[in-house]
Amino acid sequence: MATGDPAAVEIFVQPGFSDFELSAIIQVLQTANDVCNVDRFSWHVTSDQPGLITSSSELLVRAEPTIGDEYLKDCLIVVGGQGVSASGWINRVRAMQRLKRPAILLSDAATKYIKTSATLSGPVTTHWRDIGILHETGDYPTLTNHLVENNNGIFTCAGQSHTQEIVIGLLSAILNPQDCAELSNTLILENVRGFQRDQPAGLSKSPNFFEKRLQNAIALMEGNVETPLRIAFLAGEIGVSTRQLERLFMFYLGKSPAKFYKHIRLKHAQALIVDTQMPLIDVALASGFSTSSSLANSYRQEFGTTPNKARNRKN
Repeated sequence: MATGDPAAVEIFVQPGFSDFELSAIIQVLQTANDVCNVDRFSWHVTSDQPGLITSSSELLVRAEPTIGDEYLKDCLIVVGGQGVSASGWINRVRAMQRLKRPAILLSDAATKYIKTSATLSGPVTTHWRDIGILHETGDYPTLTNHLVENNNGIFTCAGQSHTQEIVIGLLSAILNPQDCAELSNTLILENVRGFQRDQPAGLSKSPNFFEKRLQNAIALMEGNVETPLRIAFLAGEIGVSTRQLERLFMFYLGKSPAKFYKHIRLKHAQALIVDTQMPLIDVALASGFSTSSSLANSYRQEFGTTPNKARNRKN
């Protein structure tokens, strides 16, 4: 986006879109106009299925129709969500790239772009949950864990709660530093993270909720899902006895280290079962189980259903 005239932002949604991401975009643009005391930005919600569009939490938004790669704005933002389909927006993204205008793909939209692009010559990213799935199911050498990657004008992004920071980062090309600072303060954002910052992936990246030794133990568990570590080894790595580790987990989490470790592995398996078509034996091996039947038994105990039923329900 260039400085000067008011900038027009196209916000593209599809059924099942994330209303959280949509509201974050609009809130930043509205607040930016308030901070500047003038309408510096306008926005238009569009879709390849125009009319009333239902979000993932059943909120409705009215979307204008898109026509191929015509009537493009200064910036395009594709909102993530359960029903994202790249066929509805990829031509507009490519057209924006040719015009050297920014195209931003949030969370699920970034994942779809990564999956459907024949060749990825530059860095890409998406939400950390999908990063793990992509690495399990394909070869994506340029995939990073950064919050945002800019590949020749196509911005792939983690999205979710970072969406506000993404939009502020884009507006900084137009607004002066003072306005950006006031915008961030008005939105109660203490720190607008840079695009190249790593995502806080996993439970161990939430330091406010866990005691430090517990945090270190969980980090080791999350980093060793396919080949689980022995509990005694975990305890030694964080400098406590096995008994002390047991007490830490029981006090803060109400379950033993072994049970919590299995929960982490089963959550990993759940993501692969629901979001991919990996054979169940491969899912089992990728989650630290020796057979698909051992995975199925543990999965049923944890989630009250079988892997096959969970996959069929999603499909």
